[in-house]
Amino acid sequence: MATIEDVARSANVSIATVSRYINGRTLGMSPATKERLRITIATLGYVPNAAARSLKTGRSRLIGVLIANIAHMYWSTMLEGIEDGCRAMGYTMLISSAGNDLETQDRYLRTLLNQNVAGLLINPVFADESTIAQWAAISQPVIMLDRTYPALRKPLVAIDNGHGARLATQHLIDYGHTDIGLISWEINSLSNRKERLDGFLSTLQESGLSIEPDRIAFARESWDDGVRATREMFERANAPTAVFSANMELNLQVLSGLRLLGLRVPRDVSVVGFDAAPWDPLLEPPLTAVAGAPYRLGKLAALRLCRAIEQGTTVRPHDSRFRPVLITRESVGPPRPGPLSQKPART
Repeated sequence: MATIEDVARSANVSIATVSRYINGRTLGMSPATKERLRITIATLGYVPNAAARSLKTGRSRLIGVLIANIAHMYWSTMLEGIEDGCRAMGYTMLISSAGNDLETQDRYLRTLLNQNVAGLLINPVFADESTIAQWAAISQPVIMLDRTYPALRKPLVAIDNGHGARLATQHLIDYGHTDIGLISWEINSLSNRKERLDGFLSTLQESGLSIEPDRIAFARESWDDGVRATREMFERANAPTAVFSANMELNLQVLSGLRLLGLRVPRDVSVVGFDAAPWDPLLEPPLTAVAGAPYRLGKLAALRLCRAIEQGTTVRPHDSRFRPVLITRESVGPPRPGPLSQKPART
């Protein structure tokens, strides 16, 4: 097995230069030296001994990433940003997905801490008071991703959910809609979901509009409960003329529910979604949606965490918020002139 000394000798550089390269500290290193080291390491098959390096320096080069549910496409994009941020700083990430289960989340967090991770990025499932207290006591630097809890004094990197909800709701109001529904995942004390709900309600209030309780529907986080919630809201003849869908997965479920009822977008119902997806322009009609920046969010979180580890400090307490934008397409139009016509539901 090749050693770091073998790499240094073969590439005609110092051991310190090899160490800087494999740890990602290449600022000021010439492109020729970096390319020579890359080829030498590949040719010799050199694999850095992370365990030995951890013992020597007192810290690992591992970042633990614990997310609520990896099944959502939003997270594949954010994880790409996290990986690029870690790689730029010479760190490797270990990923665990809790599958939206609190017990699994606790078990994976203990596993990551037992792996001597240098820091943690956490996108939490619902957490009780004891769990929040445990997180608060973690000695390694921690950054919360996308959502947090008021009682948890850890920095957050997230999009500005309230601003995004206001953009969506105001867009519908600008088209003349005064009767607007909201379909969201169950809030479960999660900050991002509450912020979207609050942004929706505050925009209606600022425009002098009231909302009835049956205009807000909460779905269980699944592949089909949003369809049920949509059908229940729009099976009534006095259904709203527009709906704000508060999540990428819900966007498709809302459109599916409307289609099953035989309703056309935007003639019968206007729709704005949250979390733009690559397939939105391909839908019929193309979906108007609030677009965040999951890649940038993930990369910034990783860079902030790695820099804090390098400096041997806690992560600065301020939150980082990305302002989303509204991408307007063809799913919003003027409100229909009267109640929904009764159409035979599709099965």
